[in-house]
Amino acid sequence: YKGHTHKSIFDIPSQYSKIGFRSISEHDVDHKIALLVVGSTLVDPLIEIIKLDKPPYVLEIACISDGELKEGDKFTTGRARGEIAKLAYENVIVGFEPNTGEAIYGIRTCGYSDKVTYTSPLRMTLPEGLYRMNASGESKNIYVRGENVNTIEITANGFDGSSADWK
Repeated sequence: YKGHTHKSIFDIPSQYSKIGFRSISEHDVDHKIALLVVGSTLVDPLIEIIKLDKPPYVLEIACISDGELKEGDKFTTGRARGEIAKLAYENVIVGFEPNTGEAIYGIRTCGYSDKVTYTSPLRMTLPEGLYRMNASGESKNIYVRGENVNTIEITANGFDGSSADWK
């Protein structure tokens, strides 16, 4: 704090350190995929991310299996806060048949938006593009480069960012 901190990057594979890997891929959109990692020594700081260019609706708000999400649903508490603007559906394995070992599939529904507020820390894959980020009283546009790990550290009075090749 106040110049006496050390920056480190590490991955903690827990439900609290990632939003999740997206259902998008390079063949779905004409954008390279990037990794955005946001961390902080502060306790659960809020980070607002707004997608400013194409493709739209890439910020994940919620995913549920065998449940119902609707466009327009508003989330005002929790790890992701915002209004669902688009839904995506995918088949996922929910279990295995006991006698045959055959996979049992269900539908997973995910809701996305262009403007979402998350609590830190988070780790998410995004398409390359221009985003606006608001955190700790600071607001600025950041370009998330494809095939890079884009790291943001939230501080008491704003945030700092860096980018490195994803290899």
